[in-house]
Amino acid sequence: MQLHEIVKHFTRANNGDPAQTAANSDPTLFTSKARKRLSAIADHRIATNAETILDNLETELQSIARNDLPPFHVAEGEDGSVAIEWIFPHFRLGFSVEPDEKDSGWFFVSDETMGTINACGYLSEAGIKAGVSMARHHLNT
Repeated sequence: MQLHEIVKHFTRANNGDPAQTAANSDPTLFTSKARKRLSAIADHRIATNAETILDNLETELQSIARNDLPPFHVAEGEDGSVAIEWIFPHFRLGFSVEPDEKDSGWFFVSDETMGTINACGYLSEAGIKAGVSMARHHLNT
């Protein structure tokens, strides 16, 4: 399945309830801990690239009208790479920022409860949108 097909399949429109949208007016609730952790990353280029991912995630998260979601987590690999993960009981959305930028990517995995989905791709704005779209779909099921 192509990336645009995945996005089309998993994107669900916001239900438009102003009260719910207002409850989630600050997507930094989910990214603030990750940003704090990124401030300790030694490689400034990798940390900046990871912060850009968080910026894009915050933009995408504005369409998820919930404030009861877990925060993003950040981990630094031995090779200097950075992983950003959003972990739920039955699925996980993640991004890897690699020392060689062309190797950076995203992934979405779910267990059998959520349909056993395994999707991944190279990092791009489209990849971030696809991953958040999949998470949005699974939050609504």
